[in-house]
Amino acid sequence: MTYDRTGADLGARSRKSSGGGLFAARLGDSRLRTAGVALAVAGLVMVIFSFFPWASASDDDLSISVTGMGAVSLDISAERAQALGGATKATADLDEHSKSPGVVTAALGVLLVASAVMLLINRYPGIGALAGTVLALIAVFICLEYLFAPGSAVLEGTGDAGIGYAAAGLWLVTLGACVAAAVSAYSTVTVLGSTPPPVADRSPATAAKPVRRQPYAGAPRPNQRAFQSDSTPFPPIRRSTSTAGPDRGLPPLRRNTPPAPRHRASDSQ
Repeated sequence: MTYDRTGADLGARSRKSSGGGLFAARLGDSRLRTAGVALAVAGLVMVIFSFFPWASASDDDLSISVTGMGAVSLDISAERAQALGGATKATADLDEHSKSPGVVTAALGVLLVASAVMLLINRYPGIGALAGTVLALIAVFICLEYLFAPGSAVLEGTGDAGIGYAAAGLWLVTLGACVAAAVSAYSTVTVLGSTPPPVADRSPATAAKPVRRQPYAGAPRPNQRAFQSDSTPFPPIRRSTSTAGPDRGLPPLRRNTPPAPRHRASDSQ
């Protein structure tokens, strides 16, 4: 076991984290970002193709298609239009009975993209994966219901007969919902098996106090006190007065001794 200067166990501190499982704030698994990209693409496919034709029908004299947002496109021959009271009247009748189921799938696609963003930025990816799974399953059930009865999904009063068959737009929306469900389920399983990155515990009780380094002043001189103060960066230096010099302070004092007697030449003679 490794301890810091305060005696706290560093190994126990590193094992602490901000949470685990679905409620972890961050996870270090790079596969979640790849899953986020796939989930975002699936959501965008659902949004885009909700505006495309969902149901269509055609025969020798009539061709009709209805988008997921209820827009009707009618191509009719003159004889058939005359029998129905004119092409304009027939188109108006269809617009009056059209529905907009694509609004539901487009909204689910936007929510799936929002769940994918949580995986991409690695912020609570478990919640994003779980929400994406629930939303994708709802989208799959709705799309399958529309797929088996495309005419009644886009037009009122058509019954089981409906109009023709499901168009490419509805097929692609259903495919996007299925892909989103698979990716979201995979992300949820990955989150449950991932371990959040360790987070250091910086609480005041266990945080290591910084060590203050003191500058090395060298060994004290015989006439110099040892440096033990923490307030001054360098120890005070006493100037020595034992020897004279430019940096040694005052010159040494001379003793008051009488001068030596001088001998004169006359005295010696």
